[in-house]
Amino acid sequence: MRRLSGVLLACAMFLIPAFSHGHGDLLAQAAPQKTTFTGDVVVMAFSINPDKTPVEIGAQRASYAFAHKVVANSHAAASRLTLERVPGHKIAVVPNGIDVRQYQPRTARALLRKVVVVSNLRPQKGHDVLVDAIPSVLQRFPDARFEFVGSGSELESLQARAGAQGVSHAVAFRGHCEDVSARLSANDMFVLPSRSEAFPNAVLEAMASGMPIVASRVGGIPELIEDGHTGFLVAAGDPHMLADRVCRFMANPPFAARLGENARADAQARFSFERMVGAFERIYLTELTRRGLVAGRAPQLAAS
Repeated sequence: MRRLSGVLLACAMFLIPAFSHGHGDLLAQAAPQKTTFTGDVVVMAFSINPDKTPVEIGAQRASYAFAHKVVANSHAAASRLTLERVPGHKIAVVPNGIDVRQYQPRTARALLRKVVVVSNLRPQKGHDVLVDAIPSVLQRFPDARFEFVGSGSELESLQARAGAQGVSHAVAFRGHCEDVSARLSANDMFVLPSRSEAFPNAVLEAMASGMPIVASRVGGIPELIEDGHTGFLVAAGDPHMLADRVCRFMANPPFAARLGENARADAQARFSFERMVGAFERIYLTELTRRGLVAGRAPQLAAS
């Protein structure tokens, strides 16, 4: 059983007014109330979200003034905060974490033909780029199939685009899915052709599943994927490059399996849930100590 360290447990039980943790969207609305407590410590989580309205962006920026720390989930997001004039001493980077143990290691597959993308159907996710890449893949591998998991405003447009490309027979739109790990297990490789990302959990889940991965070189994705070692990185908006990398995996299953194994090992080593919680613990502990609310260091995060 996973246990929180002494400092977080103490805070949760006795110091609830002393610290707050939330996403920028929430604290943009609640920040003035959060600062009414004496010694209040506010930690705000930040990620890149291209769907925000100008009003939401303005409110989020205003809320930074009420935060003692603004935590970005990638260095790309941290750079965005710097551009938005958040002082460097307020910014911390804590990558998302995942419990790799919840994802079963993949057995070797002699044939790789099933491709899955998991993300909301929004323009920034680049599903149209994948649809445009499919004809080139089918020329080499006519039995390839592509599964789109997720719902959103682009569904009808993507269905029409698949029809116009003549690839509807090879595409399945599954809609929203609660059991993502099952969809990953049912497919052979993972693709994320986004135009904009911060630090996508979908890529982390694919890494934990040991899948061969092809993803865009945008935002925090290069912080997750090492090109040619734990997956392939491609230029955003380039269907030809995307098709080429998908075909490379299909043509060489042992190579694809090796990169998938590397990705799973990397997820465990660098992006475990325990590491993420431990990083937040250190941020809280530092801020609480600076304000005299915690006298000394508490025991480190433990797992059992």
